[in-house]
Amino acid sequence: MIKPLLGRFLVTLIAVAVAFAGYEYYKRPQDLETQAQTDALRQQARTLGEQATALRDEVDRQHRDAEREKQRYMHAAYLVEGLQAGAAIKTAVAEYFFSAGAWPTSNRDLELAEAEQFNGQSLTSLRVSTNGAIILTYDQLSGVTGGTIQLIPEYRPSTGAIKWRCVTWSYWHIATTVPQCEYRVPEPRGLLIPAD
Repeated sequence: MIKPLLGRFLVTLIAVAVAFAGYEYYKRPQDLETQAQTDALRQQARTLGEQATALRDEVDRQHRDAEREKQRYMHAAYLVEGLQAGAAIKTAVAEYFFSAGAWPTSNRDLELAEAEQFNGQSLTSLRVSTNGAIILTYDQLSGVTGGTIQLIPEYRPSTGAIKWRCVTWSYWHIATTVPQCEYRVPEPRGLLIPAD
Protein backbone atom coordinates (compact mmCIF):
# COMPACT_ATOMS: atom_id res chain seq x y z
CA MET A 1 0.00 0.00 0.00
CA ILE A 2 2.91 2.35 0.82
CA LYS A 3 4.82 1.63 -2.41
CA PRO A 4 1.95 2.65 -4.73
CA LEU A 5 1.40 5.85 -2.72
CA LEU A 6 5.12 6.62 -2.76
CA GLY A 7 5.17 6.01 -6.52
CA ARG A 8 2.29 8.42 -7.05
CA PHE A 9 3.98 11.04 -4.87
CA LEU A 10 7.23 10.77 -6.85
CA VAL A 11 5.39 11.00 -10.18
CA THR A 12 3.53 14.10 -8.99
CA LEU A 13 6.75 15.66 -7.66
CA ILE A 14 8.53 15.08 -10.99
CA ALA A 15 5.61 16.55 -12.93
CA VAL A 16 5.58 19.67 -10.71
CA ALA A 17 9.36 20.10 -11.08
CA VAL A 18 9.11 19.78 -14.86
CA ALA A 19 6.25 22.27 -14.99
CA PHE A 20 8.11 24.73 -12.77
CA ALA A 21 11.30 24.42 -14.84
CA GLY A 22 9.30 24.88 -18.04
CA TYR A 23 7.59 27.94 -16.63
CA GLU A 24 10.92 29.52 -15.70
CA TYR A 25 12.24 28.97 -19.23
CA TYR A 26 9.08 30.18 -20.94
CA LYS A 27 8.61 33.35 -18.92
CA ARG A 28 12.06 34.62 -19.96
CA PRO A 29 12.32 33.85 -23.69
CA GLN A 30 14.97 36.58 -24.05
CA ASP A 31 17.39 34.23 -22.26
CA LEU A 32 16.94 31.54 -24.92
CA GLU A 33 19.09 31.66 -28.01
CA THR A 34 16.56 30.57 -30.55
CA GLN A 35 12.96 29.54 -31.04
CA ALA A 36 14.24 26.02 -31.83
CA GLN A 37 15.58 25.71 -28.29
CA THR A 38 12.23 26.84 -26.90
CA ASP A 39 10.43 24.27 -29.04
CA ALA A 40 12.86 21.55 -27.96
CA LEU A 41 12.28 22.38 -24.29
CA ARG A 42 8.54 22.35 -24.80
CA GLN A 43 8.80 18.95 -26.46
CA GLN A 44 10.93 17.67 -23.59
CA ALA A 45 8.37 18.95 -21.09
CA ARG A 46 5.57 17.23 -23.02
CA THR A 47 7.58 13.99 -23.16
CA LEU A 48 8.31 14.12 -19.43
CA GLY A 49 4.66 14.82 -18.73
CA GLU A 50 3.63 11.81 -20.86
CA GLN A 51 6.19 9.62 -19.08
CA ALA A 52 4.94 10.80 -15.70
CA THR A 53 1.36 9.99 -16.74
CA ALA A 54 2.41 6.55 -18.00
CA LEU A 55 4.26 5.88 -14.74
CA ARG A 56 1.24 6.95 -12.69
CA ASP A 57 -1.02 4.68 -14.77
CA GLU A 58 1.36 1.75 -14.23
CA VAL A 59 1.41 2.36 -10.47
CA ASP A 60 -2.42 2.46 -10.48
CA ARG A 61 -2.56 -0.81 -12.47
CA GLN A 62 -0.19 -2.53 -10.05
CA HIS A 63 -2.28 -1.31 -7.13
CA ARG A 64 -5.45 -2.73 -8.71
CA ASP A 65 -3.68 -6.05 -9.40
CA ALA A 66 -2.50 -6.24 -5.78
CA GLU A 67 -6.03 -5.57 -4.54
CA ARG A 68 -7.43 -8.34 -6.77
CA GLU A 69 -4.76 -10.74 -5.50
CA LYS A 70 -5.63 -9.85 -1.91
CA GLN A 71 -9.33 -10.54 -2.59
CA ARG A 72 -8.49 -13.88 -4.23
CA TYR A 73 -6.41 -14.86 -1.20
CA MET A 74 -9.21 -13.91 1.20
CA HIS A 75 -11.81 -15.87 -0.82
CA ALA A 76 -9.50 -18.90 -0.78
CA ALA A 77 -9.05 -18.64 3.00
CA TYR A 78 -12.83 -18.61 3.50
CA LEU A 79 -13.30 -21.65 1.24
CA VAL A 80 -10.59 -23.59 3.07
CA GLU A 81 -12.22 -22.79 6.40
CA GLY A 82 -15.40 -24.55 5.27
CA LEU A 83 -13.48 -27.47 3.77
CA GLN A 84 -11.74 -28.01 7.10
CA ALA A 85 -15.13 -28.26 8.81
CA GLY A 86 -16.20 -30.72 6.10
CA ALA A 87 -13.06 -32.83 6.61
CA ALA A 88 -14.11 -33.61 10.17
CA ILE A 89 -17.53 -34.77 8.95
CA LYS A 90 -16.00 -37.06 6.29
CA THR A 91 -14.84 -39.38 9.06
CA ALA A 92 -18.34 -39.54 10.55
CA VAL A 93 -19.84 -40.29 7.11
CA ALA A 94 -17.32 -43.09 6.52
CA GLU A 95 -17.90 -44.63 9.95
CA TYR A 96 -21.66 -44.54 9.40
CA PHE A 97 -21.32 -46.21 5.98
CA PHE A 98 -19.11 -49.02 7.26
CA SER A 99 -21.28 -49.71 10.32
CA ALA A 100 -24.76 -49.27 8.74
CA GLY A 101 -23.96 -50.48 5.22
CA ALA A 102 -25.65 -47.40 3.74
CA TRP A 103 -24.89 -43.72 3.33
CA PRO A 104 -26.26 -41.18 5.80
CA THR A 105 -28.76 -38.77 4.25
CA SER A 106 -28.92 -36.03 6.88
CA ASN A 107 -27.12 -34.38 9.77
CA ARG A 108 -29.55 -36.18 12.05
CA ASP A 109 -28.33 -39.60 10.81
CA LEU A 110 -24.88 -38.66 12.12
CA GLU A 111 -26.26 -37.02 15.27
CA LEU A 112 -24.84 -33.70 14.14
CA ALA A 113 -26.15 -30.21 14.84
CA GLU A 114 -28.52 -28.59 12.36
CA ALA A 115 -26.89 -27.44 9.12
CA GLU A 116 -27.05 -23.70 9.97
CA GLN A 117 -25.28 -24.26 13.29
CA PHE A 118 -22.11 -25.02 11.34
CA ASN A 119 -20.97 -21.53 10.51
CA GLY A 120 -17.78 -19.55 10.48
CA GLN A 121 -16.43 -16.39 8.92
CA SER A 122 -18.01 -17.25 5.56
CA LEU A 123 -19.47 -20.73 5.97
CA THR A 124 -23.23 -20.46 6.60
CA SER A 125 -24.17 -24.15 6.72
CA LEU A 126 -22.85 -27.70 6.49
CA ARG A 127 -25.43 -30.26 5.49
CA VAL A 128 -25.19 -34.02 4.93
CA SER A 129 -27.40 -34.92 1.98
CA THR A 130 -28.27 -37.83 -0.29
CA ASN A 131 -25.64 -40.57 -0.55
CA GLY A 132 -23.55 -39.08 2.25
CA ALA A 133 -22.61 -35.93 0.32
CA ILE A 134 -21.49 -33.02 2.47
CA ILE A 135 -22.75 -29.68 1.15
CA LEU A 136 -20.94 -26.55 2.30
CA THR A 137 -22.73 -23.24 1.73
CA TYR A 138 -20.97 -19.86 1.96
CA ASP A 139 -21.91 -16.17 2.14
CA GLN A 140 -20.65 -13.24 0.05
CA LEU A 141 -17.24 -13.16 1.77
CA SER A 142 -16.31 -16.28 -0.23
CA GLY A 143 -16.85 -14.33 -3.45
CA VAL A 144 -20.26 -15.87 -4.26
CA THR A 145 -23.34 -15.34 -2.10
CA GLY A 146 -24.89 -18.75 -1.52
CA GLY A 147 -21.96 -20.50 -3.21
CA THR A 148 -21.63 -24.22 -2.52
CA ILE A 149 -18.97 -26.90 -2.50
CA GLN A 150 -19.92 -30.56 -2.34
CA LEU A 151 -17.79 -33.33 -0.89
CA ILE A 152 -19.10 -36.52 -2.51
CA PRO A 153 -18.11 -39.97 -1.20
CA GLU A 154 -17.63 -42.95 -3.52
CA TYR A 155 -17.12 -46.45 -2.13
CA ARG A 156 -14.52 -48.49 -4.03
CA PRO A 157 -15.30 -52.21 -3.49
CA SER A 158 -12.00 -53.25 -5.09
CA THR A 159 -10.02 -51.46 -2.37
CA GLY A 160 -12.64 -51.36 0.37
CA ALA A 161 -12.01 -47.61 0.71
CA ILE A 162 -14.00 -44.43 0.26
CA LYS A 163 -12.72 -41.84 -2.21
CA TRP A 164 -13.97 -38.27 -1.86
CA ARG A 165 -14.61 -35.89 -4.74
CA CYS A 166 -14.74 -32.14 -4.20
CA VAL A 167 -17.05 -30.43 -6.71
CA THR A 168 -18.43 -26.91 -7.08
CA TRP A 169 -20.75 -25.16 -9.51
CA SER A 170 -20.16 -21.81 -7.82
CA TYR A 171 -16.41 -21.12 -7.84
CA TRP A 172 -14.93 -21.28 -11.34
CA HIS A 173 -11.43 -20.53 -9.98
CA ILE A 174 -11.49 -23.30 -7.34
CA ALA A 175 -8.56 -25.27 -8.83
CA THR A 176 -6.18 -22.34 -8.32
CA THR A 177 -6.99 -22.09 -4.64
CA VAL A 178 -8.03 -25.64 -3.72
CA PRO A 179 -6.35 -27.96 -6.27
CA GLN A 180 -8.19 -31.09 -5.09
CA CYS A 181 -11.56 -29.52 -6.05
CA GLU A 182 -13.05 -29.29 -9.51
CA TYR A 183 -15.39 -26.75 -11.07
CA ARG A 184 -18.29 -27.98 -13.14
CA VAL A 185 -20.43 -25.85 -15.39
CA PRO A 186 -24.01 -25.97 -14.06
CA GLU A 187 -26.30 -28.19 -16.09
CA PRO A 188 -29.95 -27.33 -16.77
CA ARG A 189 -31.08 -30.32 -14.70
CA GLY A 190 -29.30 -28.98 -11.61
CA LEU A 191 -26.80 -30.40 -9.20
CA LEU A 192 -25.55 -33.97 -8.89
CA ILE A 193 -26.91 -33.97 -5.35
CA PRO A 194 -30.36 -32.40 -4.84
CA ALA A 195 -30.32 -29.23 -2.76
CA ASP A 196 -33.16 -30.63 -0.60
